[in-house]
Amino acid sequence: MLIKTFIIVALLMPFASIQAQAASESALSVRLQQAVDANCDGVSDNAFSSKPSSQFIILPQQCLIYKITAQNHSNQPLTNIILTGKIPQYTQLKPNSIFVYENEKLSPVVAYQSSDSPQVKAELTTLAPFKSIVIIYSVLIHF
Repeated sequence: MLIKTFIIVALLMPFASIQAQAASESALSVRLQQAVDANCDGVSDNAFSSKPSSQFIILPQQCLIYKITAQNHSNQPLTNIILTGKIPQYTQLKPNSIFVYENEKLSPVVAYQSSDSPQVKAELTTLAPFKSIVIIYSVLIHF
């Protein structure tokens, strides 16, 4: 029996777009992190990492969990925030794996197919001063 092992360098995928109306352009920070979830059970096997050079040993049918954190660093509310993240090539979004944490509230995010690639999209009408929103989603590795 032949067993193939694949090593994938998991790249932090750039956002397709990040838009915010704010008193200051520097008021909104956005961070993308990732972690391996070998069992695809929604629990990360290692700490989340935001370093682009992060390398993970991951096999087909295992998962990566992505964590997007957007934070308002100003004393003014930010409005009409749209966060869009591409789903990486050779992966697919796991069903029912998208969660948004905003002031302890859980709500859904839209997943859709754009003309270029599948994406997740979160729209937030207002982000209060010094508050943050966390979006977590999981992708399944396939070849």
